[in-house]
Amino acid sequence: MKRLLASFRTHRRRILQSILVLAVATSAAALVVASRTARGAPRTADDVPRDVPDGTLVSWAGRVHATAMVSHGAVSASSAQSVYATVTVGADPTPGAERAPSTFVLVVDTSGSMATGDKIAFARAAADRFLAQVRDDDEIALVAYDSSPRVLVSRGAARDVRERARAAVAALVAAGGTNIGSALRVGIGELRGDSADRIRRIVLVSDGIDESGQPPETIAAVAASAAAAGIAVTTVGVGADYNEPLMTRLADVSFGNYHFLRETGDLERVLEIEYGQMGATMAQNLVAEIELPSGVSFVRASGAAAQAAGAFVTLRFGSLFGGDERRAVVELRSDPRRREGPVGDVRARLRWSDRPWGRPVTLAWKGMPLVATGDADRLAALTNPVALEEGVEVTAAQRHDEAKAAWERGDVATFHQIAEDNIAHLRTDNASLGSASVAAQIQEYEEHVRQFEASTPQSADGRLLVKDVTVANRARATRDVRP
Repeated sequence: MKRLLASFRTHRRRILQSILVLAVATSAAALVVASRTARGAPRTADDVPRDVPDGTLVSWAGRVHATAMVSHGAVSASSAQSVYATVTVGADPTPGAERAPSTFVLVVDTSGSMATGDKIAFARAAADRFLAQVRDDDEIALVAYDSSPRVLVSRGAARDVRERARAAVAALVAAGGTNIGSALRVGIGELRGDSADRIRRIVLVSDGIDESGQPPETIAAVAASAAAAGIAVTTVGVGADYNEPLMTRLADVSFGNYHFLRETGDLERVLEIEYGQMGATMAQNLVAEIELPSGVSFVRASGAAAQAAGAFVTLRFGSLFGGDERRAVVELRSDPRRREGPVGDVRARLRWSDRPWGRPVTLAWKGMPLVATGDADRLAALTNPVALEEGVEVTAAQRHDEAKAAWERGDVATFHQIAEDNIAHLRTDNASLGSASVAAQIQEYEEHVRQFEASTPQSADGRLLVKDVTVANRARATRDVRP
């Protein structure tokens, strides 16, 4: 298994960039597809093969690629068992490709805390340089907020509002409280009436705790409603004192990005990344649907917004830009079965809207079969080590988050119990996997434990440590390769 895992990891990226058809050794099939040829028109449901034979690996060079895998082709006939389904979606880099038209709303915190450490000065400089680079045809709006939000520049073409926006940025001063909930609503309001054909994104910057008095669930619902209208909300937390759970949640429910900056000096780079991603968007409203056989149930998912209904699990990824790749891992549970034999197929389908044409694309594949057996050798032989490795990593990342949360609330005993048990389970799993990635995860988590032991939740260093760990753990849980 160790040799097979090493081979998969070495060649996986190379496979995605080639045009080939290969037989897969196990029934835990890996399926790879792409939405269009390198130069041709976008493929649709009519001209993309809708059924790919079991045990086949297929790749077309093109704009969008995806893999779907299950960790086990066989499950125990006598006991419940965890099975992982992984879906990875990505878009190839396309230098010189036609840019998608974009609307960018910057919502910047000007509360009193932004006066410390020249935060507001850095924010002014970053926003000014960003505004100078926006293409004339793209649209921008500027919202500032403290105890209440205010629209400094309403949405308009950059050629028409750029200088007014730069003047407004130069006049920003830090004073007052932090009303994130109302600021988000005002930012979304600037996009009302904007064409759905445009790529629309809000970037919300904050260095403090929301003082709007609104429950986090209410603010998150606002971000989710934006996502339903095709608007992503990216959140940027600055320093040690912002509300990390709220900021990460707003980004997650709206399919935006989350950035942690120790200083606002890095804000210019973040704005450039966000704007670049918008123009390079290749797919929107990307949704994967997984159909489960009878007796296999959904447990949880990481890396995409998941919803389970009956035998179906829906994974929503939002948008993909050129060079982007995202991964979702779905943990499933097989019920104990009394008789050996076929369990059924895990089926997958992928659909999205191709950009900049806006045409729908749907891909569907024949199922990845599961069988129930009492034969330990067969259970081992029908294991896909790549999918199992990804499941192990994500499960451990979720447990690491639980340990971090215990430390934050001062429950040191629970922190040590969860963290140490998690590392022990990783060691046990990696004894058979032999994964360099899992070994690196073990070392990373051991270092985190040492850092937590040397700090306190109340200290500035401790609060910054929590945010550093969150960023590292989120990247590991989704294997997100976005810059």
